[in-house]
Amino acid sequence: MTKDRRQYQRTELITYSRVYDQDKGRFLGYVCDMSPSGLMTINDSRVEPGSEVILKIEVPPLPIPARTWLRIPARAVWCQPDLDPNKVNIGWQFLNTSAEDQEIIAAILANYDLYENQF
Repeated sequence: MTKDRRQYQRTELITYSRVYDQDKGRFLGYVCDMSPSGLMTINDSRVEPGSEVILKIEVPPLPIPARTWLRIPARAVWCQPDLDPNKVNIGWQFLNTSAEDQEIIAAILANYDLYENQF
């Protein structure tokens, strides 16, 4: 089994924000979980591990002033089948985030954590 090299614990979210390739406009899936250093998307089509793109990530409503989209350079680290045979999960590593990006990511994690915000 491969050792998990994540620096931060992933947080499963109660919102499925859309994610696009900023430059090509290609839909890359919905955010399933996120951490300060990356995220996982679920999508219908594969992305080659090692691919680098600028992710355009939809920001859900937050209690702080925030942009409606994050734009973060990222690398596809892995791509594997989902439990649904028609879907794939893609692990993305953020390559560079600003202090403002990190503040917004922290707010998303705090307000949309599946296990901390059960209704």
